[in-house]
Parts: sequence; structure tokens; C-alpha cells
Amino acid sequence: MATIRKGGKGWQALIRKKNHIGPKSKTFPTKAQAELWAKAFECSFENPKGLTERPPQILREAINSYIEGPLKTHRSGHNEKYPLQVTSNSWLGEIPLNELSIRHLAVWRDERLLTVKANTVMRELRVLRVLLDWAKDELGCELTSNPARALKVRDSCDARMPYLTAV
Repeated sequence: MATIRKGGKGWQALIRKKNHIGPKSKTFPTKAQAELWAKAFECSFENPKGLTERPPQILREAINSYIEGPLKTHRSGHNEKYPLQVTSNSWLGEIPLNELSIRHLAVWRDERLLTVKANTVMRELRVLRVLLDWAKDELGCELTSNPARALKVRDSCDARMPYLTAV
């Protein structure tokens, strides 16, 4: 807590903090400047908000953090949100991140291929790759590697075949 007091040459801001190196003080011509400096200096002692939160433990938590965080700034974030929520609500969402392997994603891929086309699964897998990289790099999740990077989707060519007619 800062102490602001009137001194001979102006206003002195004095800050004492337990478990820190000695008191810190500075003198200012106005009381407002002293209070502003004291508040800014005290804020530097506080831990940043993200450091006190624990990293996600299961895939569902990582997906929800991704939806609430970086996905909001994506141009097509609304298109990616629904498939991520479907994945989060499936059995895959309950898998702990430190146990997530390519076998889990292969079973998920095969199940998804029964209901949607291969290009849709490729698109969803691409989002999962980015999400897992983000969770590992930004949140500090316990992932040794990204299992989605090694997974392939077969029969992913959905191109139209030209129909030639005789003229």
C-alpha cells in the first residue's frame, strides 16, 4: 500500500511491500502525479491474470478456452465454433491432454467420416491442429507433441469430374 504525504519540495509517494527489497519513494510536484506513480508501481507487483490460472487438463477445457480466446478474433471464427463444440461434447472431449494420442484422433476421424464428407473432416482436423499447438505453446498444456499433425484423412479429393460430351 502506498503512502502519499506532503513534503518540503512537493508530494512524496512511499511504497513498502513485504518480501520485496526495501521501500521505494519518489517526490512529485502534485498529489495526483504521486498517486498515479504509486498506483502504477503497485500494479507491477501483481501477478498477470493468466499466470494464476492452471492450464487445461482435458480436451474440452482446451476447446472452450480456444473458443473464448483466439477464435473470437478469427475472420471465420463463427464457422469453426460449431465443429469445435461438437468435438468438445463427444467422447473425445473427455480425453486428458497428456494422454491424447493419434489413435484417439484416428477413431474420431473414422466416426466423423461416417456422418460427414472427407473435406469436412480435413477442415475440422486442421482446426484441431491449430488448437493443440496453441494449447501447448500459449497455455503450457502437457502435450509432448501434436498428435493431429501426424493424422491423415484418406479419400479427401472431392473435386468434380468433368463430363465431356461429343459436339
